[in-house]
Amino acid sequence: MAGVMVIFGFKRKTLLLTVWLGLFVVLMPKTPLYASVVKLVVVKPVAVVYERPDFDSPVIYQLPAKKQVYGTRKTIVGEAGLGLFHKIRLRKGVYGYILDTEVRSLGGTSQNSSAKDAKKKDLAPIKKSRKSKAAAKSKDGGSTKTSKSKEKTKPKEDSSGFQISQPQKTGPKNLGPFFFRKYVGLNLGMVKYSEKIVEGTKSSQEWMAGIKLTGTDWIFKNFLLDINVNVHVGAPQFFEDFSTDASGFLVQADLTMPFMLKPLNNGAIYGGLGPLVSASSYKFNYLGEQRDSQNVRLGAVVMLGVGYELGGFAFRLEPKYYWEKSRYFGVLAGIQKRL
Repeated sequence: MAGVMVIFGFKRKTLLLTVWLGLFVVLMPKTPLYASVVKLVVVKPVAVVYERPDFDSPVIYQLPAKKQVYGTRKTIVGEAGLGLFHKIRLRKGVYGYILDTEVRSLGGTSQNSSAKDAKKKDLAPIKKSRKSKAAAKSKDGGSTKTSKSKEKTKPKEDSSGFQISQPQKTGPKNLGPFFFRKYVGLNLGMVKYSEKIVEGTKSSQEWMAGIKLTGTDWIFKNFLLDINVNVHVGAPQFFEDFSTDASGFLVQADLTMPFMLKPLNNGAIYGGLGPLVSASSYKFNYLGEQRDSQNVRLGAVVMLGVGYELGGFAFRLEPKYYWEKSRYFGVLAGIQKRL
């Protein structure tokens, strides 16, 4: 009888131990999946970052070639079922989505160590505060109470394994306050204009002035463009070399696609490339004969610019290289009002 009681007690203890182990496994908190985060490198000249995994969502940033960021190892299917995206970390607490065809995985999970260090750093003030409270209580015999103070909370983790230390904020106002806003304004500058006319190619420094539109949604949705239409009234100065009486005008229109080279505080250094249309109309006297000249030429323009926003106004300085039947340089300054 005693042997039966021993066996029964042993089985009961085994059953209780099994139940406790099962409850521990079920209720044990899950650790963040840092292995799901890898380092990605941009393989295209410019990579567009969307607010959501959707081609129709706002563009919140552009990454230059060879830029390295942390992103999800697995891709996410676009909201409309189109495209595969990686979720990437742009800066602390700010995330976006980038097409998998515009980046390449470098492998590794170095985000693991950096995230752990960040957690230790965020939790250090909490531990320090707790120690100071305990010391104060022991000093006063446990009778006094310290006032409640704001403490940093333990960082949360989202499903992708990224550390979120502040509410998610995306959009042009947070990431590209200068580069992605819409502006409208005026251009003024000097162009060493060159044109094939009469005998050979003539050139001279000429002033140009016109309108300048910059930003997204001017022609295509979520597509960043810089549109310039500049005019010179009167015949260029090179007519003085062979004509005593010349008049006319010159119109140039270019549409460039800007790309960011370096973001600045409230500004950016950027480049651009796009098509150019030049149209000119002149009346002049050549060797005692009255002549008319009308030309429309297609070409391209390459731009390098620097811009800065102050008080809702954008100030830009843009050297440009014009390539058509003749080639020449120009420098234009612009002032624009933010829309």
